[in-house]
Amino acid sequence: MNLAEFPLASLDDRVPKDQKTLVFEDQITSKGAPVTRRLTISASDKFGLPTALDDEVILGLVQLTKLKGFSERRVEFTRYQLIQILGWREEGKSYQRIDESLKRWLGVSLYYDKAWWDNEEKSWVNESFHVLDNVTLYDRERYERRRKAGGPEAGMSSFVWNEIVFRSFQAGYLKRLDLELYRTFQSAVTKRLYRFADKHFHKKRRWEFDLHTLCFDKLGMTRTEHTGEMKRRLNVGIRELEEHGVFRKMAETERFVKTGPGKWTVVIEKADERGEQETEPAPQGITLELMKRGLSPETAREFVEQHSAEVIADRIALHDWLLERGDKRISKRPAGFLAQSIRKKYPLPEDYVAELRRGQTVQVAQRPQGPLNAAEPAAAVPDPDRERCLAYFGTLSAADQVAIESEALAGASRVHEESYARLKAAKGPLFEEIRERIIVSYLRTQDLQVGNL
Repeated sequence: MNLAEFPLASLDDRVPKDQKTLVFEDQITSKGAPVTRRLTISASDKFGLPTALDDEVILGLVQLTKLKGFSERRVEFTRYQLIQILGWREEGKSYQRIDESLKRWLGVSLYYDKAWWDNEEKSWVNESFHVLDNVTLYDRERYERRRKAGGPEAGMSSFVWNEIVFRSFQAGYLKRLDLELYRTFQSAVTKRLYRFADKHFHKKRRWEFDLHTLCFDKLGMTRTEHTGEMKRRLNVGIRELEEHGVFRKMAETERFVKTGPGKWTVVIEKADERGEQETEPAPQGITLELMKRGLSPETAREFVEQHSAEVIADRIALHDWLLERGDKRISKRPAGFLAQSIRKKYPLPEDYVAELRRGQTVQVAQRPQGPLNAAEPAAAVPDPDRERCLAYFGTLSAADQVAIESEALAGASRVHEESYARLKAAKGPLFEEIRERIIVSYLRTQDLQVGNL
């Protein structure tokens, strides 16, 4: 919420190269006394001031941190994962834009003068810091090299929040944002206005703001714009928020009220009573894995409730396999493909099944094959060996089980080995599903032992 009160960036796509500073301020009453709050943003010479897209990247980093439960300042991620969260196109330009943005944020200094809320002390304080302390980015070649040497997690990119920002997260100064709705907005004005208004609607439904303060110091418009241009740009965001049911619809004369020569008040009012939206517990297990691949929290939870862990695990593994190879069947909308493959239970394609066979993993070859986008699910054929293998495994001592699991993992396919390594720390249903498949596949090759059960 500290990052929503004042803009962290210019609202425009470009900032003049010779401009290295932005200043935003307002006046409030705190504990009965007037307070002037001010945020000064200073940029590096090389990368310049942040713009609207850079502001989106910061929001994406907050979402990545939420997926980890706000547990650590250092957050591992992939640029593809961040692109999916932001809803950007999966193309080279998006990867380059993220690289540039993260470098820009490293060079940006923020100076808060009575403008940073300390949720532990319950007061406005002075703070000066960089948003990010460190960023490590791996290109695809370096990622592949490190992954082969140290496993799937070894080549992950990472960023480290500044301690002051992270402390604000952990102090609970947070409010859930409807990211699905946010990603539908077309205008940068709408996105910024939505975040600012959503924070304030947390306290009351109706607000009045001075036009200049709202446009310049809360949204980040250029100060050279005249009143007519400010109202025109602001109306773009207001109308879009009205259409999406966020703002109550008003006539122009009700929305903009003249209070003096050249002075206008802007009235915004919440459209409905959505109530307080507290920070939700961090998603875990299969839900978390689906969200990492670009599905919304609502869709991920729906799938977990309506589909078996086996169906979801199959389609996640297929999604990752196709994506890693740049397969055209998934390249345009990976998250959409994953959602449809779960919703319609697409049969696993023959080339994917063939690779699983070669890796001696779970035998999905029994499943009827069909086109990748078949609408009807394939009927599963009973597998009498599975329960026998699991029953045998259950008779072993703990030490023998560990030994068997290690041997099974060593002989697993790359797809399942990577999934096992990625999910091991968090455990959960999806990890147990992958683990079980690896063990059962291995035991199927041990005919003498299992056959004597």
